Amino acid sequence: VESSDAPSEGIPQVTGLSFGYMKLYEKLPVENDDIFREILGITQLLAKYNIKTDKIHFDKSMQMTLYFGEAKVFLGSDDNIDEKIMQLQYILPDLEGKSGTLHMEEYQEGTKRVTFELD
Repeated sequence: VESSDAPSEGIPQVTGLSFGYMKLYEKLPVENDDIFREILGITQLLAKYNIKTDKIHFDKSMQMTLYFGEAKVFLGSDDNIDEKIMQLQYILPDLEGKSGTLHMEEYQEGTKRVTFELD
């Protein structure tokens, strides 16, 4: 884990974590330790499907949003996350150059439509 003011190329920025201090060689003192499992899970899925995101944001309810330039993808919770990310690989080319939010929080296998709201 690294905390930095400058982004590292090729590594998505993870935001939304709250902690009061950092201590070398110790786990970050966050409210919910499950966040680390979710970060690991989402980054492994993104790597598996060769998806590169700029930022992964978690809100206070641990709802996930991925950022791709001006487009963001609201994934919600990690329910059906495998299916969401697998489908996302096919949707991302259509989002290129667009600004808005893709809503995938209710996505589950067999869903035919997702909603994209332009900014």
